[in-house]
Amino acid sequence: MIFKSPAIRLSFALAILTVNLLFLADLIGLVPDGTDSALELRKGLSESLAFQFAAAARKNDFQTIRNTLRGVVERNDDIRSAAIRTEDGELIALAGEHLGHWMPPADGKSTPTHINVPVYRNDAKWATVEIRFAPFWAGSLASGFGGSFAWLLVFVGLSCFLCYFLVIKRTLRELDPTAVIPRRVQKAFDVLHEGVMMLDRKEQIVMANASFASLFGKFPTELVGLKGSELGWLDCRTPRQVSQLPWFKVLKENQDHQGALLSLKNNKGTTTKLAVAAAMVTDNGGKCRGALVTFDDITQLEEKNFELSAMLENLQLANDEIKSKSQELEILANCDPLTLCLNRRSLASKFDGLFARAKASEANLSCIMVDIDFFKSVNDNYGHSTGDQVIKAVADVLKTGTRDNDLVGRYGGEEFCVVLPSLNLDMAVKIAERIRQTLEKRSCSGVNITISLGVSSLGSDTNKPDELIDQADKALYAAKKSGRNRVVAWGKDLNLGAAGHGGAQNRQPMPQSSLPAGAEPDPDHSRLQQRVQELEGLLEKRTLELEHYDMYDFKTGLPTRSLFDDRIGHEIARARRANYLVAVLSMTIDTIKRVHETLGYRAAEQLVKACGQRLNDVLRENIDTVAVIDNYNGMSTVSLVNQTDFGILLTDIRQVDHVTWVMKRLLDTFEKPFTIKGNEIYASVYFGVSIFPHDGRTVDQLYSSATNACSYAKKLNGKDRYLFASQNLNDMAASQLKIENRLHEAIANDELRLHYQPKIESATGRIAGFEALLRWQSAELGAVPPDQFIPVAEQSGQIDRIGDWVIHRVCRQLRTWMDMGLAVSPVAVNISGVQLRRMNLVGRIRNILDEFNIDTGLLEIELTESSLVNTTDQSIAVLKKIREMGLRVSMDDFGTGYSSLAYLKNIPLSCLKIDRAFISDINKNETADKLIASIVSMAHGLGLEVVAEGVEEKHQADHLTALGCEYLQGYYFGRAVPHHEAAGLLQKQPMTMTG
Repeated sequence: MIFKSPAIRLSFALAILTVNLLFLADLIGLVPDGTDSALELRKGLSESLAFQFAAAARKNDFQTIRNTLRGVVERNDDIRSAAIRTEDGELIALAGEHLGHWMPPADGKSTPTHINVPVYRNDAKWATVEIRFAPFWAGSLASGFGGSFAWLLVFVGLSCFLCYFLVIKRTLRELDPTAVIPRRVQKAFDVLHEGVMMLDRKEQIVMANASFASLFGKFPTELVGLKGSELGWLDCRTPRQVSQLPWFKVLKENQDHQGALLSLKNNKGTTTKLAVAAAMVTDNGGKCRGALVTFDDITQLEEKNFELSAMLENLQLANDEIKSKSQELEILANCDPLTLCLNRRSLASKFDGLFARAKASEANLSCIMVDIDFFKSVNDNYGHSTGDQVIKAVADVLKTGTRDNDLVGRYGGEEFCVVLPSLNLDMAVKIAERIRQTLEKRSCSGVNITISLGVSSLGSDTNKPDELIDQADKALYAAKKSGRNRVVAWGKDLNLGAAGHGGAQNRQPMPQSSLPAGAEPDPDHSRLQQRVQELEGLLEKRTLELEHYDMYDFKTGLPTRSLFDDRIGHEIARARRANYLVAVLSMTIDTIKRVHETLGYRAAEQLVKACGQRLNDVLRENIDTVAVIDNYNGMSTVSLVNQTDFGILLTDIRQVDHVTWVMKRLLDTFEKPFTIKGNEIYASVYFGVSIFPHDGRTVDQLYSSATNACSYAKKLNGKDRYLFASQNLNDMAASQLKIENRLHEAIANDELRLHYQPKIESATGRIAGFEALLRWQSAELGAVPPDQFIPVAEQSGQIDRIGDWVIHRVCRQLRTWMDMGLAVSPVAVNISGVQLRRMNLVGRIRNILDEFNIDTGLLEIELTESSLVNTTDQSIAVLKKIREMGLRVSMDDFGTGYSSLAYLKNIPLSCLKIDRAFISDINKNETADKLIASIVSMAHGLGLEVVAEGVEEKHQADHLTALGCEYLQGYYFGRAVPHHEAAGLLQKQPMTMTG
């Protein structure tokens, strides 16, 4: 307990340090040694006595020897006894209790306490002087210790300890940080609920109040002297994080800092969040002397905010659901549930507005009443289900045969009403006739159907919408009376008076045969018939709802398995006609089940909705599904098959590898977490893929193949997380992904190379330029051909980075050749159609040219014919900017794509390159010769130069030169070579042909 005092601890440490320094000085010989000097004295005394005794012995003066020996022993306290022993062992002189003290050394040699000195007489050893000295610590341990170096060490150690203690105690009292803050001020700060900490310029705590100390489970005095950054703040471990603490900014920048947030683990093991504010503490001169920091515990506030956010999210979800239900109710309220046309009430409301505007502006307005012929017999013979399909088919034709602003409503049963604003009677009759003919040519569920139509138009004598409908209805009645399946116009094709049968208010007359002539309809019977119609309408509505929920999931709104199968069958039939591929994807998400077990079914339901939304976002219509799938106009369908499985349908696929990039895009998007009830959830997904017609030709075969592949992918639990039903497609997909993964590292690993193939001016044989050709020597895959890795680079989005690398390397090489003093020729680089769609391409090319100070005339851009065919207005604008910079633009592989003269007219080209497929048939195929001559002539007519690729024989070069082809390129003149060999070719102008 004595060492709890800092003064004692420091004093003891300094004293031990001082003693150790003395001990070290003694070891290295810096402290004088008294023992050595005492030994020298004893040696000198013994030798002096021996000389005296030898002189007395020669005179046989033995009495002098005895007196001298006795006197030496009596006067010297350091000598205990002494004697002279002759060679034969006789003691001739003795002083002191020699026999008791003397112990002859075993080896006969002297020791510090037992000294033997020989005495010679007449040059012969006569006797030995034996002297017994006292030990160096004579008498007692205390007396011996008192004259030793050890006593010096003890004395110095104790003295230093006492001196150090007194000095340090006084110093600590003067430097006590608590003395900076008066006790009354400390008590005032302790009253505050928020934590307060005061720091000096060295970030040491000079004061902490009770609230702040309680965060760490300590007393305020225990924190004094510690550094503010050493209190265990979370996420504050690195020097950079420490420098971001708010009081550091105050101490360094001399500015107050507010709004910082810090977290720490309190003594209970829970995380406490604190809002921190730091202010500068100054002296009378305004100089910063420290910082005053306040800490406000906002943990509970954060929890409340989190609860409020969750509540707000739930309210938002509820609001969205209410809006969705409102929209559904609005549709149900305004639309007929079977046909989704306007119902009678909504039709009347909208018709009133159109009629009023048309009447006020004297505009045209027409009305068509439609009735399905012999509809009762359809229900009787084929059933009500087929009758419903017939009604829906008629409604579809009416909606597709009219404009978006026309009104199409179901008036009741098998009758429809169509309102055509801004159309006169003649135009309305034409539209009605077109609708009639369309339905006459098609069948529904094996039933041939026809319709009768009555047409009316707004006239000066028509004052209400009901009158216009009544006129069209009377015309319809006339059409049915005159044989059905025809169009009759009111006031044009008939002249019915007011007594004409039917009207707007009496739409369901009794059959003519059921009433006697002149008899009036029974009112009770009419009411009963009206009630039956209402019940039939309600039944139709409920039937439609059941059909809707059979096709769409009630909670997520996604199509169900039944609708998914129906769409697969439809797309299979369409793919057979159009010769396209169809892909069926089975996707399973195990995470949904785990979320249901841990967070509840509502959280699992939210996750299902979020997964469906994310799938639709990736595959939504009118947005490219992958980085580049040129001409992909297909539709995609996402369906919820069951609680954890989705089905995805991809249509209009031209190449199987397109599916691979869709799969990769889907997998990438599921790498991002979902936020469900404040939790970040990562979905673990697996896919199985089947392709029509490779993996099946029916709905069941395709879906079964996809689900089996998905189950196997889940079982393998590999890093790819998807499988094709076909092993060949799996191998192809794996190869593409392997190329893509290695391609990411190709530039960093310096695996890409450029080779330069010379382009020869036919008139002079000189090198007119080079084409830079990209080569990839992978450390893992070996040499990868460009036709394999370039498409992968385009589809994976890496082509921009590789294209920039090619242009940068070509410009650097041009600068190197120019610095070598070579006559540099233009170099052509190939640009992908994907790069052409990037608006910043022009700026990137300009920056690279400026970096190496390269003239724009030394760089040429080449694009393949297929990439130019798919150009948009944006791509053409990019090409025009490239031409305006001064760069040449060439069309590569001309004649192998789908070019037209319109494209050549619109695209700002400088040159055409005839594909090698034509060159190889020169003088072998007359048609090829004529085609080449036509291409050269056409290009010259458009003001374009011509380059012939693939020239491998002399007769080809001669033929092309005779046609006026300006430039030749091929193995006949030289293969593509590395940059150092290309420099050698430039030094050998004109070009030497290598037959």
